[in-house]
Amino acid sequence: ANGVPMLSAAEIGRMLTRLQIAQTETVAVVGAESGCLVELLSHQAHHVTWFLPMDLQSKTPVVEGVVVNDYTPETTFWQEGPFDVIVIAGAVTELPSDWLSGLAHDGRVWFVRGQSSELMTAWMGTYDGHTVHYESQYDTSWLWLDGHGPSDSFTL
Repeated sequence: ANGVPMLSAAEIGRMLTRLQIAQTETVAVVGAESGCLVELLSHQAHHVTWFLPMDLQSKTPVVEGVVVNDYTPETTFWQEGPFDVIVIAGAVTELPSDWLSGLAHDGRVWFVRGQSSELMTAWMGTYDGHTVHYESQYDTSWLWLDGHGPSDSFTL
């Protein structure tokens, strides 16, 4: 709907199965996404906040029960938390550690990390109140989250 390719149903299914979102939980979705994942999350969670680039907001369908906030690479979305679940809807080369400060105790974070468009891995992290424990899920390929892809510069 907004020019962003939809994730496959199999990938969305794997993600939702692993996250096991309860009707009492709050979810943050960070980045551009076709709207399908956000729609499904809105039916599972108590509340969803979608941090979406402003230029895509007018092109994205309204999802009932979802609050949309502006997202730029400088957005401090984690300060809106704590969230029980954070889904990063775009690949990153590294997950910034300050993003994890928005997780509630026993919260989960879902993200895709890679160094190139060809080789990426989906990860889930679980916060125990002190540390986030990560578990790799499967190999995949996503579009890069704005401002978090590999550097275009080349140095020797």
